[in-house]
Amino acid sequence: MKPKEFYEQNYAPYKDTARRVYDRLFFKKSNEILLSFPSYIKIEDSKVLDVGCGAGECLVTFAWHGAEVTGITPRQVEVDTAKTWLKDSKMEGTVIKGTGEDLSFIMDNSFDIILLIQTIEHVQDINKVISEIYRVLKPNGFLRITGPNNLQPYEGHYKTLWLPFCPKWIAKKYVKWILNKDPLILDNINYMTRHGMMKRLNQHGFKHISNFNSNKFYSSIDELYIK
Repeated sequence: MKPKEFYEQNYAPYKDTARRVYDRLFFKKSNEILLSFPSYIKIEDSKVLDVGCGAGECLVTFAWHGAEVTGITPRQVEVDTAKTWLKDSKMEGTVIKGTGEDLSFIMDNSFDIILLIQTIEHVQDINKVISEIYRVLKPNGFLRITGPNNLQPYEGHYKTLWLPFCPKWIAKKYVKWILNKDPLILDNINYMTRHGMMKRLNQHGFKHISNFNSNKFYSSIDELYIK
Protein backbone atom coordinates (compact mmCIF):
# COMPACT_ATOMS: atom_id res chain seq x y z
CA MET A 1 0.00 0.00 0.00
CA LYS A 2 1.32 3.43 -0.95
CA PRO A 3 1.79 6.01 1.82
CA LYS A 4 -0.97 8.23 0.42
CA GLU A 5 -3.45 5.33 0.50
CA PHE A 6 -2.28 4.27 3.96
CA TYR A 7 -2.63 7.81 5.26
CA GLU A 8 -6.10 8.37 3.81
CA GLN A 9 -7.35 5.02 5.11
CA ASN A 10 -5.92 5.19 8.62
CA TYR A 11 -6.37 8.89 9.23
CA ALA A 12 -10.08 8.96 8.40
CA PRO A 13 -11.08 9.66 12.05
CA TYR A 14 -8.61 12.56 12.31
CA LYS A 15 -9.11 14.46 9.05
CA ASP A 16 -10.64 17.76 10.19
CA THR A 17 -10.03 19.68 6.96
CA ALA A 18 -9.15 18.83 3.38
CA ARG A 19 -6.37 21.45 3.38
CA ARG A 20 -4.58 19.85 6.34
CA VAL A 21 -4.60 16.46 4.61
CA TYR A 22 -3.48 17.95 1.31
CA ASP A 23 -0.56 19.75 2.94
CA ARG A 24 0.60 16.57 4.67
CA LEU A 25 0.26 14.35 1.61
CA PHE A 26 2.35 16.65 -0.52
CA PHE A 27 4.86 17.74 2.15
CA LYS A 28 3.96 21.41 1.75
CA LYS A 29 4.40 22.34 5.40
CA SER A 30 7.52 20.27 5.99
CA ASN A 31 9.22 21.83 2.98
CA GLU A 32 8.37 25.29 4.28
CA ILE A 33 9.94 24.39 7.63
CA LEU A 34 13.14 23.08 6.05
CA LEU A 35 13.59 25.85 3.49
CA SER A 36 13.15 28.56 6.10
CA PHE A 37 16.18 27.36 8.10
CA PRO A 38 19.09 29.83 7.84
CA SER A 39 21.77 28.76 5.36
CA TYR A 40 24.41 28.46 8.10
CA ILE A 41 22.52 25.51 9.64
CA LYS A 42 23.73 22.35 7.95
CA ILE A 43 20.96 19.83 7.32
CA GLU A 44 23.01 17.20 5.48
CA ASP A 45 24.59 14.68 7.87
CA SER A 46 22.90 16.30 10.87
CA LYS A 47 21.02 14.23 13.43
CA VAL A 48 17.41 15.42 13.59
CA LEU A 49 14.80 14.53 16.21
CA ASP A 50 11.15 15.32 15.46
CA VAL A 51 9.16 15.25 18.71
CA GLY A 52 5.51 14.73 17.82
CA CYS A 53 6.44 13.71 14.28
CA GLY A 54 2.86 12.94 13.25
CA ALA A 55 2.65 11.10 9.96
CA GLY A 56 6.34 11.66 9.30
CA GLU A 57 6.30 14.50 6.79
CA CYS A 58 9.30 16.25 8.30
CA LEU A 59 11.15 12.98 8.73
CA VAL A 60 10.93 12.21 5.01
CA THR A 61 11.67 15.81 3.98
CA PHE A 62 14.78 16.13 6.15
CA ALA A 63 15.95 12.63 5.20
CA TRP A 64 15.68 13.62 1.52
CA HIS A 65 18.16 16.38 2.31
CA GLY A 66 20.67 14.04 3.93
CA ALA A 67 19.75 14.17 7.61
CA GLU A 68 19.73 11.18 9.96
CA VAL A 69 16.16 11.32 11.28
CA THR A 70 14.36 10.05 14.37
CA GLY A 71 10.69 10.62 15.11
CA ILE A 72 8.61 10.20 18.26
CA THR A 73 4.82 10.17 18.37
CA PRO A 74 2.29 8.73 20.83
CA ARG A 75 -0.13 7.29 18.25
CA GLN A 76 0.53 3.94 16.61
CA VAL A 77 -1.21 4.98 13.39
CA GLU A 78 1.34 7.78 13.03
CA VAL A 79 4.26 5.44 13.76
CA ASP A 80 3.00 3.09 11.04
CA THR A 81 2.38 5.90 8.56
CA ALA A 82 5.80 7.47 9.11
CA LYS A 83 7.54 4.14 8.67
CA THR A 84 5.55 3.48 5.50
CA TRP A 85 6.44 6.85 4.02
CA LEU A 86 10.12 6.48 4.83
CA LYS A 87 10.22 3.00 3.30
CA ASP A 88 8.32 4.00 0.17
CA SER A 89 10.59 7.02 -0.27
CA LYS A 90 13.63 4.74 0.07
CA MET A 91 14.76 6.75 3.09
CA GLU A 92 16.08 5.48 6.38
CA GLY A 93 14.89 6.68 9.76
CA THR A 94 13.78 5.60 13.21
CA VAL A 95 10.21 6.08 14.43
CA ILE A 96 9.34 5.42 18.07
CA LYS A 97 6.02 5.34 19.89
CA GLY A 98 6.45 7.66 22.87
CA THR A 99 6.11 11.18 24.23
CA GLY A 100 8.35 14.17 24.68
CA GLU A 101 8.02 13.97 28.45
CA ASP A 102 10.11 10.79 28.53
CA LEU A 103 13.19 10.67 26.33
CA SER A 104 15.12 8.64 28.89
CA PHE A 105 16.14 6.13 26.21
CA ILE A 106 18.08 8.89 24.42
CA MET A 107 21.55 9.88 25.60
CA ASP A 108 22.43 13.46 26.51
CA ASN A 109 23.66 15.72 23.69
CA SER A 110 22.53 13.40 20.90
CA PHE A 111 20.92 15.63 18.25
CA ASP A 112 21.98 18.59 16.14
CA ILE A 113 18.43 19.75 15.41
CA ILE A 114 15.16 19.17 17.24
CA LEU A 115 11.78 19.89 15.67
CA LEU A 116 8.75 20.63 17.83
CA ILE A 117 6.17 21.41 15.16
CA GLN A 118 2.59 22.09 16.31
CA THR A 119 3.19 19.76 19.25
CA ILE A 120 3.88 21.76 22.40
CA GLU A 121 0.20 22.76 22.74
CA HIS A 122 -0.76 19.08 23.10
CA VAL A 123 1.76 17.75 25.64
CA GLN A 124 0.83 16.95 29.23
CA ASP A 125 3.84 18.61 30.89
CA ILE A 126 5.34 21.51 28.94
CA ASN A 127 8.28 22.09 31.28
CA LYS A 128 9.21 18.40 31.28
CA VAL A 129 9.20 18.30 27.49
CA ILE A 130 11.40 21.40 27.24
CA SER A 131 13.78 19.98 29.86
CA GLU A 132 14.09 16.67 28.00
CA ILE A 133 14.60 18.39 24.66
CA TYR A 134 17.33 20.58 26.13
CA ARG A 135 19.06 17.51 27.58
CA VAL A 136 19.19 15.52 24.33
CA LEU A 137 20.12 18.49 22.12
CA LYS A 138 23.82 18.97 21.49
CA PRO A 139 25.57 22.15 22.68
CA ASN A 140 25.05 24.76 19.96
CA GLY A 141 22.26 22.59 18.56
CA PHE A 142 19.08 24.15 17.20
CA LEU A 143 15.42 23.91 18.24
CA ARG A 144 12.66 24.84 15.80
CA ILE A 145 9.33 25.24 17.55
CA THR A 146 5.91 26.20 16.18
CA GLY A 147 2.55 26.45 17.88
CA PRO A 148 -0.53 28.60 18.42
CA ASN A 149 -0.77 31.88 20.28
CA ASN A 150 -4.07 31.90 22.14
CA LEU A 151 -4.16 35.69 22.19
CA GLN A 152 -5.37 35.39 18.61
CA PRO A 153 -9.16 35.45 18.09
CA TYR A 154 -8.93 32.23 16.12
CA GLU A 155 -8.71 28.53 16.97
CA GLY A 156 -6.68 26.58 14.45
CA HIS A 157 -7.78 23.10 15.47
CA TYR A 158 -11.43 23.94 14.80
CA LYS A 159 -10.76 26.54 12.08
CA THR A 160 -13.05 29.09 13.66
CA LEU A 161 -13.21 32.50 15.30
CA TRP A 162 -12.47 32.17 19.00
CA LEU A 163 -12.55 34.16 22.21
CA PRO A 164 -8.90 34.30 23.42
CA PHE A 165 -8.42 32.08 26.47
CA CYS A 166 -12.09 31.18 26.46
CA PRO A 167 -12.86 29.01 29.55
CA LYS A 168 -12.92 25.44 28.31
CA TRP A 169 -16.34 24.64 29.79
CA ILE A 170 -17.79 27.43 27.67
CA ALA A 171 -15.65 26.51 24.68
CA LYS A 172 -16.88 22.91 24.78
CA LYS A 173 -20.50 24.04 24.59
CA TYR A 174 -19.68 26.29 21.65
CA VAL A 175 -17.82 23.52 19.83
CA LYS A 176 -20.52 20.91 20.44
CA TRP A 177 -23.70 22.91 19.90
CA ILE A 178 -22.63 25.61 17.45
CA LEU A 179 -19.81 24.00 15.47
CA ASN A 180 -21.17 20.45 15.80
CA LYS A 181 -17.65 19.09 16.36
CA ASP A 182 -15.95 16.95 18.98
CA PRO A 183 -15.28 19.07 22.10
CA LEU A 184 -12.99 16.48 23.70
CA ILE A 185 -10.07 17.74 21.61
CA LEU A 186 -10.01 20.72 23.98
CA ASP A 187 -8.88 18.42 26.80
CA ASN A 188 -5.61 17.94 24.89
CA ILE A 189 -4.91 21.58 24.10
CA ASN A 190 -2.78 23.85 26.30
CA TYR A 191 -3.58 27.53 26.14
CA MET A 192 -0.37 29.52 25.65
CA THR A 193 1.11 32.74 24.31
CA ARG A 194 4.19 33.35 22.23
CA HIS A 195 5.93 35.43 24.87
CA GLY A 196 4.98 32.97 27.61
CA MET A 197 6.55 30.13 25.63
CA MET A 198 9.65 32.20 24.92
CA LYS A 199 10.01 32.87 28.65
CA ARG A 200 9.79 29.13 29.44
CA LEU A 201 12.44 28.29 26.85
CA ASN A 202 14.76 31.00 28.13
CA GLN A 203 14.37 29.73 31.68
CA HIS A 204 15.52 26.28 30.56
CA GLY A 205 18.66 27.68 28.94
CA PHE A 206 17.64 28.12 25.31
CA LYS A 207 18.75 31.28 23.52
CA HIS A 208 16.41 32.86 20.98
CA ILE A 209 17.82 33.41 17.48
CA SER A 210 14.90 34.49 15.34
CA ASN A 211 11.20 34.23 14.68
CA PHE A 212 9.56 33.48 11.35
CA ASN A 213 6.39 35.50 11.95
CA SER A 214 5.93 39.19 12.64
CA ASN A 215 7.28 40.06 16.07
CA LYS A 216 3.95 41.04 17.61
CA PHE A 217 2.30 40.00 20.86
CA TYR A 218 -0.40 38.07 18.97
CA SER A 219 1.93 36.33 16.47
CA SER A 220 1.87 32.54 16.31
CA ILE A 221 4.85 30.66 17.75
CA ASP A 222 7.42 29.98 15.03
CA GLU A 223 10.86 30.36 16.53
CA LEU A 224 14.45 29.22 16.18
CA TYR A 225 16.52 28.65 19.34
CA ILE A 226 20.05 27.50 20.10
CA LYS A 227 21.35 25.58 23.10
